[in-house]
Amino acid sequence: MVSRRGFIKNSSITGMALCLRDIRGWFLQKGNNFSFTSNYLKLVLSGDKPRLLSFSTDSLGKGQFQNSPLLNSAKTSAASYSSVIKGHSVYYYSTGKTKISAWEVKCNKNEFSLRTQWEEGQEIDAFFITIAQKLNHCTVLGAMAGEKQVKFPCVLHLPGMGTFRVYCDQPGVNLSYDAYRFDRTNEKGEPYVELQFTGANAAYPDITYRFESVAIYPDLPLVKNDVRFDGLRRNYINIFQLNPRIQCLANNSASDACAFTLFFYAEMRMGFPKSFASERNRSFRSAR
Repeated sequence: MVSRRGFIKNSSITGMALCLRDIRGWFLQKGNNFSFTSNYLKLVLSGDKPRLLSFSTDSLGKGQFQNSPLLNSAKTSAASYSSVIKGHSVYYYSTGKTKISAWEVKCNKNEFSLRTQWEEGQEIDAFFITIAQKLNHCTVLGAMAGEKQVKFPCVLHLPGMGTFRVYCDQPGVNLSYDAYRFDRTNEKGEPYVELQFTGANAAYPDITYRFESVAIYPDLPLVKNDVRFDGLRRNYINIFQLNPRIQCLANNSASDACAFTLFFYAEMRMGFPKSFASERNRSFRSAR
């Protein structure tokens, strides 16, 4: 039987642990990997190259994380890197290059950033985020600059989990975005959604990509603070899926555009509050 003193002690430790979830910093895991957890983010980074091993989010900041939907067989860099934690960041240095980090991954409570820097003679690989579509029908939403190219800022949405606004501080850089499933019945493989963030180069020697965790839904007082509408706040934009190969909205990121489903998009627009109708940039608001 647990004594009163023991119960109070254990409760205090549990409370402290819950509070520590929002401490902004990386922790070294077994295998020399790095982990970060807040109420909005749960990330694990590889220690030997700049890539995510685990990735989950809760855009409502309640720490309700689903299993990571990352594709295990995704593309990764073949180059060797050394890594180190400094403050709120994990730095990756190319072998033989110690002056400037090739990639820096920095986390705060509800956002993280990828910074890549270039120095002469260094070739920096892209940073990939690849989602197994069977685990999550994630999508990128934004203005397309061409096939498989999306302009910043854009939105990364993971149904059931959360949403990120994604920014880049270099106007000339686009996001490489692809989604794939079988084109023919005899093809084999794993359906995926892939985001490729360009590494720094001579033309763009210093690039920062920033991910801000948000929930996008009509800003209605009725739903804002009612837990019964948590699902609506996380999933309001689920229906919008952008296929990067055909450059239009589709059933999902790797599927066809079906004309008979267009009325669903129209219904979403009709359901917006009238106060949003006059200002396009107020059609959606975000709330944490």
